[in-house]
Amino acid sequence: MGVVEVVVVEVVEDPMFSVRSVRNLVMMH
Repeated sequence: MGVVEVVVVEVVEDPMFSVRSVRNLVMMH
């Protein structure tokens, strides 16, 4: 659940960076 919150914060701060964070989550998952 915490991960989702972090992703949301990243999207608000930097939409482009959110794409990388999502990819990292997919790679780790």
